[in-house]
Amino acid sequence: MNKQMNNKLTNDLIQLVTGVPVCAGYQSWFRTNTQILTLEPRTESQSTESHVLSPIVDSSKEIGYQVSESHVLSPIVDIFNYTQEILSGLTLEQHACFVNGLGFFLVFITLNSLVSAYFGNKIIQYFQLDKKYPRLAKIIEYRIKFMNFYLISNTIFLYALSLFFIMVNLFFFFN
Repeated sequence: MNKQMNNKLTNDLIQLVTGVPVCAGYQSWFRTNTQILTLEPRTESQSTESHVLSPIVDSSKEIGYQVSESHVLSPIVDIFNYTQEILSGLTLEQHACFVNGLGFFLVFITLNSLVSAYFGNKIIQYFQLDKKYPRLAKIIEYRIKFMNFYLISNTIFLYALSLFFIMVNLFFFFN
């Protein structure tokens, strides 16, 4: 009884949100949902930076169309479309702030991983885990080799990201 009532409530909710009655389970909802997920091209009157962002919008339309063809990924396409709607309404300065915030978040995540790797090694050396647990010595040895690669790649990533954001900030400053 509860399962039938739950299914009816779910179907009523889907009908309320999409405006289309659910007659054959979720298949009809997925069909109507993929019809709703079309990306409208932006016009020149909608934003001043459309000449800069039009290649991105065109490629995102293609991605959205290809993904909406597979019914399993339609919730991801919903999130993608919602995010695109929010970003399309931003001004050029708001786009710059968003990109800077995203960049600083990436720098924070990268620095956090470097610091945790460094302190992980300090903890291994302090407690002498490779000597106390000889079975783990091989894994610790591989971890140290991998960490050297990890340190170099994250350092290069931080320098590249910093240079990219310096160029982006200069571009927005002089435009």
